[in-house]
Amino acid sequence: MCDIRYFKRALSLYRTAVREYQAGQADEYTMNTVAYSLQQVVELVLKCHLEFTGVTVPSTHDISKLVRMCKNNGACITITEWIDDNTEKLTAWEAQTRYNMDFFVERDKAARALKMIKEFLVALVISFIFLVVYRKKYKYI
Repeated sequence: MCDIRYFKRALSLYRTAVREYQAGQADEYTMNTVAYSLQQVVELVLKCHLEFTGVTVPSTHDISKLVRMCKNNGACITITEWIDDNTEKLTAWEAQTRYNMDFFVERDKAARALKMIKEFLVALVISFIFLVVYRKKYKYI
């Protein structure tokens, strides 16, 4: 069964990324914090859906691998085009923003990621509401 803490943590990290971005500091370190938080949001949401499907969640930060696992295991998740197209960039953000002192995420890329990951989260919430309503209507829960 799905550990809802994955999703709660993902939402908390998204709010953190938004606050950091809006704080007005445009320095590289702040943008790296935003990028790292956004990578974690996507990773945790994917892991939550895998667990919900009954798949053992691997110890990985590889977004491409997690997206592939969701698709191959019938996870009830909408992978947006932006997420699908940017899996390698998101994966790189996990390690590069923490360990490479010469790696910096540009503010406009962080802004775009904030917008696109918000759309990803909204699509998830809509799917979840539909699933709950459908199950109640047809008495599956």
